[in-house]
Amino acid sequence: MMLMAAPFNATGTYGTATPAAPNLVLVAHSQTRDCGVAWIDSQVKRISKLKRNWDGYDAPAITLGQLNLLTSVLSSILPAGAPSGSIVPGADGSLQAEWHLRHASYGLVVEEGQPISVWYHPRGGAEIERTGIAAMSLLQYALLQTTV
Repeated sequence: MMLMAAPFNATGTYGTATPAAPNLVLVAHSQTRDCGVAWIDSQVKRISKLKRNWDGYDAPAITLGQLNLLTSVLSSILPAGAPSGSIVPGADGSLQAEWHLRHASYGLVVEEGQPISVWYHPRGGAEIERTGIAAMSLLQYALLQTTV
């Protein structure tokens, strides 16, 4: 069983509890948690099986904490009717959910010890990036635009 951080605190970060993140609570999980959204659950299960060096260049395995954080965030803010996205591991150990649609591209990035970040790039416009709680609002806005 692996010890990992619960997904949310006031700054939108996760990781080891520190004086800078006193509200962080450690929770034990031995596997990924299903969120009930088929495309998320299937991609998270696939990524959870990746071992260190999954890319042939010594990339770290993606932690269960990151997978569960991403699952929790997406399941809490995905509006009904939102399109399926892609969940991709990063060679640096990060994890990203992304959507590339006709009107815009956007993504959610989870990196151990870093605030959650979101990028949103409307076609013909400038890219917007946010971290922490502001990132959640930006992603929710982007996802809502897909259901209108």
